[in-house]
Amino acid sequence: MKYSVVFLLLTFAMSTSLASSADPFSKWTPKGWKRVALATGDLNADGIDDAAIVLDKLPPQLKSSRLPPRRMLVLLGSADGFKKILSRDNLLPSAQQDNEPCWIDPLLEADALVISASTLTLAFRYSTSCGSYDVSNERFNFQFEGERLKLATYDLYVASRNSGEIEEIKVDLLQGTLRKTYGENLFDDSQKARVRWEQLGQQQPLYLDDMSLNCDPEKLGDESAWCE
Repeated sequence: MKYSVVFLLLTFAMSTSLASSADPFSKWTPKGWKRVALATGDLNADGIDDAAIVLDKLPPQLKSSRLPPRRMLVLLGSADGFKKILSRDNLLPSAQQDNEPCWIDPLLEADALVISASTLTLAFRYSTSCGSYDVSNERFNFQFEGERLKLATYDLYVASRNSGEIEEIKVDLLQGTLRKTYGENLFDDSQKARVRWEQLGQQQPLYLDDMSLNCDPEKLGDESAWCE
């Protein structure tokens, strides 16, 4: 009987160890939260994978008017494991919206969270299943700088499902340029794109740990206001 107990304890310990090693990121999901997105890749070019994680807080059993929080983590990998360099709540768009029954979670797309070529990409698709004529795609590309993630480029695509008009804006903060593309139409291939370039002045650097993702590139002339 003694040996059976020892065997069972050893089996339990091994199964627990295997379960945790199979998912090295489970420890970063607190009780009452669930992981909804995970990306791995080398952010700081040291040859070791880093990670970005999006967590949703599980809704309470009782109805509440507050939306469940959404948390983003960035983990820097090393030979000793992972170190958290960013943790922010309510930075990312929520899976739900008050008074928006047709709201579709902007993070549903497969490329919503990606680490590739030393760049962290956040991509959001805004649309609703009813009652809205516009669809927009927003993409933020961040690069590693001194254990912070600095915004390098920003892309915005907006299309009207009513008029068919398409507008694209690409902001390159590394090169200091802004490109606007307009004139195309979803329903009329004869309408060709027109492009306008602008040279940006000196811009205040934006970092993921303290910036807002509520950005309006039309306000780029006002450094403090275009992402607020």
